[in-house]
Amino acid sequence: MNCLQEKKLSYEEIEMILVGSHAPFTWGKTAEKAVYNSKVLESLAHMAYVTEQVKPMAPRLKDALIKNILKESMDRIVIMAVRWVNGE
Repeated sequence: MNCLQEKKLSYEEIEMILVGSHAPFTWGKTAEKAVYNSKVLESLAHMAYVTEQVKPMAPRLKDALIKNILKESMDRIVIMAVRWVNGE
């Protein structure tokens, strides 16, 4: 929780987190939402992995941009990830 507070993030806004040397954590108001968030996090992690394979020195996104993407573009990200997984 300290990390979220330091970055001025709320667990209610960002329902997923990666913890170094640990498993990812996701949560939601329902079990279904928590599972959905797990799928989103896995898709984001895969996109980050692919980005590093294509361009190892790719700059890191700014925290404010990440927060904005997660808050405003979650559905679009999920749709893109689902299409990628389905080979579309």
